[in-house]
Amino acid sequence: MNKNIALIAFLAVACCLAGGTSPAVAAIQPSSDLLLPYFEVDTQSASGRTTLFALCNHSEKPVEVLVSVHTNWGIPVLDLSLTLDASQVRTVNLRDWFLTGDLPDRKLNAEEISQIQAALSGRASPRDARYFSTEIEPGLAVGSITFRVRGVRRPEVLWGDFFVVDPAEDHLQAEALVSLGRSSAPECVRHGVRFLAGGDFEAGTELVIWTGQRVEPSSSPEFPDTSRMTVDVEVYNEAGREIGHHRLSLLPVQKVDVASIELSEPFGWLDVVTEAASIVTARYGMEGRSGVPVQTFCLPAESLQIGPALRIEQFVNGEEAAVPPGPFVAAGSSLQWTYTVTNAGSVPLDSVLVTNSLGIPVECPESSLGPGSTMTCAATRGAEVCTHEVIATASGVPPSGSPVVVQDTSYYTGDEGAAIEVELLINGKDADEPPGPTLIYWGPSVPWFQSLTWGFIVRNAGTVPLSNVRVFSGIGPEFIECPANALAPGESMTCTQWGAIAPGANVNFGEATGTSHCGRAVSDRDFAHYFGEPVKLSLSLEILVNEQDASQPPGPEVEAGYPFNWTFVVGNTGNVSLSLIKLFRSTYYQVSCPLSYLAPGETMSCMETGFTGPGNQQVTATVQGGVYFRYLLASTSTTAAGYYVGVIPTP
Repeated sequence: MNKNIALIAFLAVACCLAGGTSPAVAAIQPSSDLLLPYFEVDTQSASGRTTLFALCNHSEKPVEVLVSVHTNWGIPVLDLSLTLDASQVRTVNLRDWFLTGDLPDRKLNAEEISQIQAALSGRASPRDARYFSTEIEPGLAVGSITFRVRGVRRPEVLWGDFFVVDPAEDHLQAEALVSLGRSSAPECVRHGVRFLAGGDFEAGTELVIWTGQRVEPSSSPEFPDTSRMTVDVEVYNEAGREIGHHRLSLLPVQKVDVASIELSEPFGWLDVVTEAASIVTARYGMEGRSGVPVQTFCLPAESLQIGPALRIEQFVNGEEAAVPPGPFVAAGSSLQWTYTVTNAGSVPLDSVLVTNSLGIPVECPESSLGPGSTMTCAATRGAEVCTHEVIATASGVPPSGSPVVVQDTSYYTGDEGAAIEVELLINGKDADEPPGPTLIYWGPSVPWFQSLTWGFIVRNAGTVPLSNVRVFSGIGPEFIECPANALAPGESMTCTQWGAIAPGANVNFGEATGTSHCGRAVSDRDFAHYFGEPVKLSLSLEILVNEQDASQPPGPEVEAGYPFNWTFVVGNTGNVSLSLIKLFRSTYYQVSCPLSYLAPGETMSCMETGFTGPGNQQVTATVQGGVYFRYLLASTSTTAAGYYVGVIPTP
């Protein structure tokens, strides 16, 4: 059996029969939100390292799931939807998404695949030369994935597993997807985890550390040092003696080889303290065999200290906002800061005071706190535009000694109403829904005759000016002509790009981006469809005698020796307009026609008067026309016969 097929089959069975848990993790509850904390996919080989996952729906109703792929900078680069039927399991090999673009809800084109691969593997974006991640290995896509049930009432019905597979080393690591739902609280700041670096576990221990932090794409491949996450690691041996302390500076999503912190003993445990709430998973390596995952344990964040100590946690509208830009709120709307203040020491504190760097009055219910006591203070103010840093300071006076002072930082961004809209037109027509307009495809022989015009109508849909306005296209960024790169509120412009008609069903997208004066990036995307139909040149010809059908012998009777009327009905039955249309009777005599140009579906009648001879008579006619563009591109013709009987009148 093919190794990948066997692995997918095992993945599906393990997910549904084992309830979505790996052997080392028991009683994990289903969730409305799941996390795949770290994946790896080799984008340079169809048989290299990859990650597979299974997603299960245990309910009796179908659910729609929003799937979001993030880089190791925390930047979302791919969103898609998939539907799970009742009691269904879906298995996915991420190689199918990132190498061939086969998504559950659509097919990525070559440019989109190239953009995704660059964003996840630390290469410059082919679209705008920006960086979205840090390179781990050349061509290796890494990051995390979140799964979220859509809807107002979001049932906790999802569970699943994922496998990191390396066929070259005949090695796999299996873990359960992490639950992020309401009934679970996996994020914490202090984690206890075993390390194993000897015996059967000679391949060592790896930690995957994930936070919800994200930064913006950058023109530099270097992750900003100010945004790195600080992680303190205390190392203990099995006897409980501390044998080392290390401080790490990590990306928002990163895999850490424990051997890199230079362990002096092969077995023990790690006390891992992260700067912000995080999820930590551990993987234990066994040479030539499957890896073993083990759940880490969330330890008490702080123990009661001897002496005076104070702790403050700051929230913005009920959210932790320790990482910029913080929550987005409408400018001018009311913002509430809440401060959880705790006496973390062993002595009482008086004159407890909370202030913030905005100078907003902070109301607290108490001014004294006993050991271990907590209170919540609050402050309110309207949101101002752009991103703001707010430093909260708590102070208290112990029975003796100096006052205790601690600080906490939060951020928020006042949304100034920046927005941009783009509408993509094909030859001036809106084509949001497939199949869109039908365009004539001539083939490669006359490429210059079958171009189409893409029109990008870009509008500043917000209330503030936008700069650095740029337009991108699914057929490439080249040759898009825009009259400006800045737009005032309500202002629009039309950008243009020319492309070639392709046969069959086609879809393209237009994306507009811009930057507000606060530096906030806004974007919008619109799709357009068309159908390329092969060219068809065709003429029809019908002959009438005295307005009667004369297409079959012997034809109508006319009185010999007297004039009668020939009518030649000419029709364009093709899909392109024809010009220089000429009609010849009996191959040499040209019949006068009212038009020399016919659009598709159009007809005309050419008239001629003739004189009858006695007996059965026949006449043939040929009509011809062509398509001209500087010269004749193609032509067509058809011939028809007409019949009549000349009757000699009785004296």
